[in-house]
Amino acid sequence: MSTPAQDALLDAGPAAGDLFDGEVQVDYIRWASEDGQFAVVEITLPDGSPLCAVGPIGHLEEESRARLSGTFELHARHGLQLAAREAEPLDPAGIDGARRYLKSLPGIGTKRANELIDRHGGALFEAIDRDPKGAFASLKGLSDATAEAAAEEWANRRAERRLYALLSPHGLARHVGELVAIHGIHAAEEVRDDPYSLTEVAGIGFLGADRVALASGTPPDSQRRMRAAAVHALREGESRGHTHLPRAELI
Repeated sequence: MSTPAQDALLDAGPAAGDLFDGEVQVDYIRWASEDGQFAVVEITLPDGSPLCAVGPIGHLEEESRARLSGTFELHARHGLQLAAREAEPLDPAGIDGARRYLKSLPGIGTKRANELIDRHGGALFEAIDRDPKGAFASLKGLSDATAEAAAEEWANRRAERRLYALLSPHGLARHVGELVAIHGIHAAEEVRDDPYSLTEVAGIGFLGADRVALASGTPPDSQRRMRAAAVHALREGESRGHTHLPRAELI
């Protein structure tokens, strides 16, 4: 059953079938799949209206901003919601946004968030990016273990953002969570170094990996690309029931 707020949206706001592409406030992650890819997220639209977004957006963070693109749809039980195709994490806007973001990290309450904001000002995110462990370890009364946990969470979130920027132009953003789980905080760097490693992830395949590789500067005649193409051709043949492929045809 839809809520009164959602009924108001139906009367005066977006309708089922309308497209959306804009910035939202990410308020609360209501549910996420075990692999962290699919999620149901409570958001606030640019006009202040609350809504749920569903889709491959499990990499988003609570109390943050994001740019979503998708289509409004009317769910039989939950009412109007946004079926998101892509979600780009954005840095929080303003001091209040930065404070909320910092408070979502382990051990960082209002007092410590304010200490970081006062210390770094407008260069807050750049300063923490340079040395997450050092930034949090410098806070008064924060144990080494808690500083390490906050730094690790910060690094994971930033890793997802770098990987999103690399994969989103090629329609592969939905795999961000899975790749970070596989490669850790250096996922973007590892994918950039060997884009064809993406072929090991279900749903990407050679063609998707090849788009990333060529955009990242891999020469069209590189040995790595030829090897990946050969493996792709063999797998395609196997999927069609073939047991071998003549070398001349493969090359």
